[in-house]
Amino acid sequence: MTVLRNFIAGLAVILVSWSATVAGKDMVSEVFRDDNVVIAAGITEIDSTIIHFGDVLSLMMTVSYDKSKIRLQQPDSKFFSGTWLESAGIFLKDQQSVQQSGSGGQPTIDTHVFHFQIIGCPDTTKLCRGNRTYPIPEFILHYDLIDAGGAVQSTNEVKFTPWPENVKVATTLALNEDGELDPFPTYFPTGAFPQPLSGVDSRNSSFVLIAGGLFLLLGGLLMSPFSFFKRKASVSKVNARWEKPLEQLRSGAFTDDEHQLDALRRCVVWYCTDKLGVDPFYWVKHQDEVSGKQQKVAGDQASIRELFSEILLSPRGESKKLLDRFIQLTAKDR
Repeated sequence: MTVLRNFIAGLAVILVSWSATVAGKDMVSEVFRDDNVVIAAGITEIDSTIIHFGDVLSLMMTVSYDKSKIRLQQPDSKFFSGTWLESAGIFLKDQQSVQQSGSGGQPTIDTHVFHFQIIGCPDTTKLCRGNRTYPIPEFILHYDLIDAGGAVQSTNEVKFTPWPENVKVATTLALNEDGELDPFPTYFPTGAFPQPLSGVDSRNSSFVLIAGGLFLLLGGLLMSPFSFFKRKASVSKVNARWEKPLEQLRSGAFTDDEHQLDALRRCVVWYCTDKLGVDPFYWVKHQDEVSGKQQKVAGDQASIRELFSEILLSPRGESKKLLDRFIQLTAKDR
């Protein structure tokens, strides 16, 4: 029974996916046509929603052709990722393909859906701030013309650009009047801590609270008559929030390089905001966008600024060296 249930569940997932794929064919526009194939391709979410960083998007492509005369290249993950590169901020999540065989003179229709996410800057040489535009590259598809026996007569190359030619990703954070991001505290006024809970007006019960407090105080004195002569217990120092991840890093709590860099990144950000009183993310701006006064302030912390910039690049295998540098730079503050 368990095997049967799993089979039915898997079949249901396939049918739902197929229905959604076929239903979405009318959502894309024709981008190529010749005597042998017709291609429609586009991003299906463009008209229906505002796109934000990290949203899962769908590139849908349909190809109509005569299967008895055309042998079509079947697009795979390399077809997508080899054209729209990860270095441009585009990452393929998964792919679905459905073929609808033609009959009675109707063409065969292949439908391919590539689910992907935009999680990087469109150009690695520039800053990724504000609204970002990602040009959709030109895709290349090949097909063979075949005879009645299946022998290849010729090979053809099709070049097309899916609609709408570029994708604009909206910034999640509101920009100021100059179209720039505001300092970190503007968006996160309490830093990494939540807003404090609002108090409750309890004026009517103040007398009861005072009486209860006096009762507890007197009771404590009677239970311990010599308490005033006890040595005051030493109060341990409360570590700043940036010191906790630093202790974890020094103790080897993080085994892999990725988690080490993430913890170090948080540690440096908290150190800069809490100890130095600066927004470290402002340092990654172009120099011509920073006023002379701000450049001077950044220059006073040149070493920590340089370290922060290197950590943002997430260099593999460098977490130990970066940690040692941070420990040296903050030795006077601990």
